[in-house]
Amino acid sequence: MSFNVKYSLSKISIWVIAIAIALTANSHRGWKKKNKIIAWDVVSYYAYLPATFIYNDIALEKPETLKEGTFWPSETPIGKNCIKTSMGMSILYAPFFFVGHAIAKVTDYPANGFSQPYKVMLILSALFYMLLGLIFLRKILLQFFSDKVTAIVLFLCTIGTNYLYYTAYEATMPHGYNFSLFTIFIWLTIKWHKQPKFTTTLFIGLLSGLIALIRPTNALVGLIFILWDVNSWDTLKGKVTLFIKHFPLLILLVCSALLVWVPQFLYWKHVSGSFLYFSYSDNEGFFFNTPHFIRGLFGFRNGWFLYTPVMLLATLGIPSLIKKKSPLAVALPLFFIINVYIILSWWCWWYGGAYGQRPFIDSYALMAFPLAAIISDFSSKKKAIQYSFYGLLVLLLVLSPFQTKKYTYGSIHWDSMTKEAYLKAFFKLRQPANFHLLLRTPDYEKAKEGIYVSHPYGTKRYAKKLNTIDSNATETHILFDLNKVTEDNKKTISTCGKFKANTADIISNDGFSGNKSLKIGKKHPFAFLHQIHNLQKNTEVVLRVRRKGDYGYLIATYEKSDEFYLSQNVASKQLDNGWQVLELQFKVPAKLDGQTLRFYCHNPSENYSLFDDFEIFIMKQKEKTTENEHFYDLFFFE
Repeated sequence: MSFNVKYSLSKISIWVIAIAIALTANSHRGWKKKNKIIAWDVVSYYAYLPATFIYNDIALEKPETLKEGTFWPSETPIGKNCIKTSMGMSILYAPFFFVGHAIAKVTDYPANGFSQPYKVMLILSALFYMLLGLIFLRKILLQFFSDKVTAIVLFLCTIGTNYLYYTAYEATMPHGYNFSLFTIFIWLTIKWHKQPKFTTTLFIGLLSGLIALIRPTNALVGLIFILWDVNSWDTLKGKVTLFIKHFPLLILLVCSALLVWVPQFLYWKHVSGSFLYFSYSDNEGFFFNTPHFIRGLFGFRNGWFLYTPVMLLATLGIPSLIKKKSPLAVALPLFFIINVYIILSWWCWWYGGAYGQRPFIDSYALMAFPLAAIISDFSSKKKAIQYSFYGLLVLLLVLSPFQTKKYTYGSIHWDSMTKEAYLKAFFKLRQPANFHLLLRTPDYEKAKEGIYVSHPYGTKRYAKKLNTIDSNATETHILFDLNKVTEDNKKTISTCGKFKANTADIISNDGFSGNKSLKIGKKHPFAFLHQIHNLQKNTEVVLRVRRKGDYGYLIATYEKSDEFYLSQNVASKQLDNGWQVLELQFKVPAKLDGQTLRFYCHNPSENYSLFDDFEIFIMKQKEKTTENEHFYDLFFFE
């Protein structure tokens, strides 16, 4: 007796991927950690469920709702609270939310929408939709490619991209869910074009409405349905004829898509007074005249192709689809171009705290086609070329989990990476020494105005706390002396008035010129936050501070420029009782004439240092003077 068992590599790959991601998610155990799972953007995506079914307060009008739950509403023009994101993700979370709520009811966990049962069920929801997406993607790819190619593509699109991170670590973010919805949408599109039917049309409409309700710009997926199997003028004419023939079904599709949006329209009407309401307030929007293509695709600040090079390979496979007259020969290139343009025109084109360009994950189900096409092309090459190409695929498959792990350890920063930081930490899982010094933090407030500038790491968080003056005098000398503190112990007197010391717990009783100084370290990394407007070209600046300890330095950064000045960590002069002098001096260049300069003392180290007697010397350049004349007369030592 003999057994003939036929193994499907693609089917095996699905279960290997699912188990690997599930084990990774389990090792992370985010549901046991504070501010995980239901955190950041997910707070808004999820808010509709507890607000409606637990607190009976969809408009978040009751003070006890905001006190007991985790909600981050914004205020509408009519003074009501509004959940920032649309409710599409809450629809996907809903079945798992109700199971979690039932478990909480019969256990000792609080049935408040945010305890452990809810978090565990949300994690399971992510794994469920992941498995669903992989199954449908396999079904789709097998219609056009071999089992071997399909298996390789499944691994590359998941383990080999930032999909891995957003399914294992930040699993409740919408990108993995949307990836799965895209796969089902493509499968239904193929099915409809083989045999247009009422039920298939209804499901396509509902699904397209849901995809857009999760992320409105993803309504672009409709191009795939409209242009499916269009690869020439003749096929375009045939598509028009097909749509005319089944026009009633197209009306059904549009109506069913709009039906999904009805609850959202009613919600917006209730909280804003209008059926259509742009809930992303605070000056957030698109700058379609200045898309950041190079930075967004290749830049070190979350560049898509840099952190997900598999997708660069997939992009190179698009011409192969066109050449082979694939059903996506027209639809995919058009979708790709418009999708890249929209995503990289968003005001925050690096998408905040993110690993790579996360919005592109939604479309990986589509990018799987050109990826499979280029793999198929190389599979027919000579053996030496094949093996070299497969070696590259293995390298990419290993690089992605390695970079993902680096991101979790902090050696890839979520929004402040630079070329220098990337190269210095390339082979290291954890942050190397002085890694923070190489980071540059984008100015989020300026980005909302369409202006892209960045500052030394972390300074953007403190920009609104700066004490400000306008310097029109020929000479300016500002001294911050911690001996003169106000009664609340949070402000001190300087030669230009009061300024905040941020929090009272950084006031130390050990000072240089008295008995008080600022204790600066990782928890409170900045001190003496100050800015001066309208500094003219050739203005000479000297910063000086007294430091006790071996860590910390001086920073000067321009408000509207990437240029900055950083002092050395090494003191310029040793003083008594362990105190030292740190100095930073520079001249304002002509190209930055009239700019605002921000000044800081910074210590990102775990080891604290004390800072006291921070001084700023400003000297405007006089005409026909010798270099540095009179300027250094001010720059005296004790």
